[in-house]
Amino acid sequence: MKDDQTLYLATENALVAKSSEDGSEKWRFTEIGDYPFVAPRHVGDDSLLVPGEKRICCVDTTTGSQQWQFELTKSDTRVQPWLFDGRAYVADDALHVLSAETGTVEWTFAPPTPISETLPTDESVYVGTNEGTVSALSVDTGDEQWRFTASGPLGRSYAALTSIDVSSPDDSTGGDQFESIYAWARGDNRLYSISRSDGTERWQFTSDSGHVVFPGVATTERVYLVDGSEYLALSPVDGSVEWTFDADESLKWFSSVEDGTAYVHTDSELHAIETSDGTRRWRFELDSSQAPVVPDAGVRRMRGDDPVTSVVALDSQSGSVRWTLDAPEQFESALVGTDDVYLGTTTGTVSSVAGPNSLAATIRRAVR
Repeated sequence: MKDDQTLYLATENALVAKSSEDGSEKWRFTEIGDYPFVAPRHVGDDSLLVPGEKRICCVDTTTGSQQWQFELTKSDTRVQPWLFDGRAYVADDALHVLSAETGTVEWTFAPPTPISETLPTDESVYVGTNEGTVSALSVDTGDEQWRFTASGPLGRSYAALTSIDVSSPDDSTGGDQFESIYAWARGDNRLYSISRSDGTERWQFTSDSGHVVFPGVATTERVYLVDGSEYLALSPVDGSVEWTFDADESLKWFSSVEDGTAYVHTDSELHAIETSDGTRRWRFELDSSQAPVVPDAGVRRMRGDDPVTSVVALDSQSGSVRWTLDAPEQFESALVGTDDVYLGTTTGTVSSVAGPNSLAATIRRAVR
């Protein structure tokens, strides 16, 4: 994870902050050592949360010093914490809302079943559970405003609900945010549109794909959904299918929608789709050793099942290759920015590569 000047690296027993310019170490945080693969979440202006197995720590981004910590109870809940609007949202058997500055508890909400997802917004805090409910809570007090219960075939038995807010509009037309919160039922592959005002069900749509995390993107214009080999655009008003794109082979669950284009991929091809009507703008044949990206559209990685050896950057309008970077060894992750490309290799090395305009240059910095 990276901000303007700092690259945050999660090792087996520490969180390390390094200068994104020269790779020098700024600080190292090791107080979360009871959890082997720490990762920072939701960077704020001057702090970030580091989740552990037994505690959540808040760390100063300048010095790496611990600002506060919150002890977790043993729980089946595995929900990543949030920093939002001056508060930290931390879940174990209950949702604890803390002051981001001091770590003091402002309020707590304890649903009867394990929490599957939390989603803080300006208007309400939405909490999904493993037994098919979504609750809307008051931001200030935690009082329950309404509760929605899944009505699919599995009902409350296994339908872990993930609350999904809408992203920014996928084109330049703008428009008001539609008055719905979406919930994905992982147990029965069902998407629910729920009224933000009173929690009533507006519509539901059942997918034929496997039991996965939400395989799509929700925007103010449409909801885009991976469904087997098809990519669907649903109306936010009634859930009807506006158009269907068929890739002729199984699509991966990841998709991205930016500036009027949707990006989806199979094992062998990356497709760029016009969001207004579902027509294909271009396709790019994938190689198993490549990690394709579309930097202009904010698409930083399309594949991630296995280590690869090259990054291929594509033009968002034509799909033509803008540049290719061949790494000296396999890497498991790539972070593509405006000025640099960062590669995390299988041997524990992070490399910084000169920006796209000079990618013929060799790797300029490497830190282990």
